[in-house]
Parts: sequence; C-alpha cells; structure tokens
Amino acid sequence: MGKSHDIASGAAYQDQTESDTRYVNVTGDTMTGELIARRARSNTSGDTAITVHPSDTTASYGLRIDQNTNSLNFDRVSNNTTLMSIDSVGRVTVPNQPNISITLDNNNGINYTSAQGIFATSAVTTDTQVGITHNTSNGRFTVPVAGRYYFSFYTIVNGSGPCHLQILHNGTRKVDVYDDDGANWRTMSACGIYNMGASDYIEPYANNPGKTYDVHGYYHMRFTVHLIG
Repeated sequence: MGKSHDIASGAAYQDQTESDTRYVNVTGDTMTGELIARRARSNTSGDTAITVHPSDTTASYGLRIDQNTNSLNFDRVSNNTTLMSIDSVGRVTVPNQPNISITLDNNNGINYTSAQGIFATSAVTTDTQVGITHNTSNGRFTVPVAGRYYFSFYTIVNGSGPCHLQILHNGTRKVDVYDDDGANWRTMSACGIYNMGASDYIEPYANNPGKTYDVHGYYHMRFTVHLIG
C-alpha cells in the first residue's frame, strides 16, 4: 500500500514506521542520541528547561539552565523553587539543606547548678537556621530528615569544681568532655558525625550535679549542626 499524499503540495505523509523512527511517542517510548530543549518555562523567561510531571500533578520537577548565570538548576516547578544549583565552575548550593549555627546571648556566662540542656533558653543568637528546630524549654535540636549530620561545639567554662559537658542523641550520651582545671576560664570542645533519623534530636548538655560553673556565650561559644548526606 502506498503512502497518502497532500493533494495541494504533492508531499507524501510518513507512514507509522517512519513516524516511530523520527518522533518520540507520547507514552511508553525510548530514544537514543542527544535530546535538545530550547523552550522556556512561562515562569523562567529565556531559560532552557525540561520539566517532569509525576502521576500526582500537584508537584512537578525539572532541570533548568539559567541564561544569566549559566547555572544548572534542579527546580520544583509547581511552586517555582530552586532545590539545587550548580554554577558554571561546578560549585553546588542546596538552599534547603538542614543546618543551624547558634550561641548563647549571655556574655558573662550562664551559671549551671544542676544538670540541664545548655540551650534551654530563648536568650540565643541564631546566625543561620534551616529545617532544624530549637526547643527553648529543654535545649534540644530536632532534625527534619534522616541522614548523616555533622556537629561541632565549643565554649569556654569557669567554675570552682569540675566542668562536665555532654552531647546527647535522643537522650543517649555520645560525647563526654570533662575538665577539672580549677577556677580559670578554659576551652571545651567536641565534634562528630551521627546517623540520625527524622525527628531525632541532639542536645549539648551540662551534666554536673552538685557543682557550679559558668558556660560562656557570645563569640566564646558556638554550636552547629549540618546535614552532610
């Protein structure tokens, strides 16, 4: 059977086999070779983008080349949010990566006479906070998603008796730092990487029942937590 023709121009239409070779079908198809996209999304005028819609059409995701910065971006298109960006020299930024960096406001130190969370107070300065919540009543920091988290903590302490600081993960001691240097200011620090589940908490803790000592704030102390993967 021959091909049908356009009566006006005489051009022959492609048959099914030729169409399947040249074009990608709407569903259930594969292709080889290079796929080039030159169409911009309506909310990213001038940028080149490929958008993927899952079966739940309330959310859609896509890759986008920003024509102004030449960065490659992974977006959630349905709410116009950039989830990850790789710039033209390969630097990666992840704006929603969970993290927190915090210190106590008290420059002269908080006096601890009983065991308690070091950050069980609202008198804090938070330089950055994404996703990780701080409970001011018990000093716990809760993470939003499972993964490997890096933490670091340093401070200076002063007291007539031993200073005893801990890092707790869901109430279990992970780090124990002990100092009995007398009544002088001295530095105490700790760092590590923990596997944490969603809604787990990490807590810097002053554990020194029956003793009295000060933990310094401001630029003398810092606690940070960051999701690394």
